[in-house]
Amino acid sequence: MNPIPFGRGVCYSGYRENQSPITKTYPNDAQVLEDLRLLLPHFDYLRMYDVSEHAQTVLRVIEKHRLPLKVMLGVEPKGEISNPNCPWGGLHSETEIAENRRENFLQLDRLADLANRHPGIVLAVSVGNENTSDWHPNLMPPETLA
Repeated sequence: MNPIPFGRGVCYSGYRENQSPITKTYPNDAQVLEDLRLLLPHFDYLRMYDVSEHAQTVLRVIEKHRLPLKVMLGVEPKGEISNPNCPWGGLHSETEIAENRRENFLQLDRLADLANRHPGIVLAVSVGNENTSDWHPNLMPPETLA
């Protein structure tokens, strides 16, 4: 396996005014291309914690325009453990925990699908970057993340 070459990376989220993953209003291809052309002179790698339509658009635009960018694609799972230590939330009912587990598996399926469909672009995947930190609202057992 070849090591990943040194490069400059940035977290990327191309949402504009009145766009949001919450409302499921996403940047279109032209907007993403505009962003990527601005980033291209300065960065080699993009980090996205998103497997929504936005991530799909980013990967499609990179591929279509043969942009020399690689992506670390990840997901942030929803809480499977209540965390009373989190100062801004983190308490989940049993019903929410069951729904979160279901959604977490769906996110993992989407992550694997995108990585497999774009092997020349997605150079790494990541799950649960901070989900074992004692302050995080979306705690998960380490063995579940593994």
